[in-house]
Amino acid sequence: MVDDTATHVLQFVDALPDFEDRLVEEVQQYLHDTFVDTTWPQCPEHPNHPLWYSDGWWRCEQTGSAIAPLGGLGGKPSP
Repeated sequence: MVDDTATHVLQFVDALPDFEDRLVEEVQQYLHDTFVDTTWPQCPEHPNHPLWYSDGWWRCEQTGSAIAPLGGLGGKPSP
């Protein structure tokens, strides 16, 4: 899904930061819209809402605090 979305997004952007922003936004929106995970990525300070990506960082929308750069969020532990 991410590869397909990246291929699609590449058709509409000219610069790497624009590609990054749009790819993250579209993947997150897909996960929310299809109810795969409506809080992805989950805010560590407020687990009932997702973080939002802007300016290279995942941010808490309630506090505005930068939580982690892209790629800097820890994954779920494997069973």
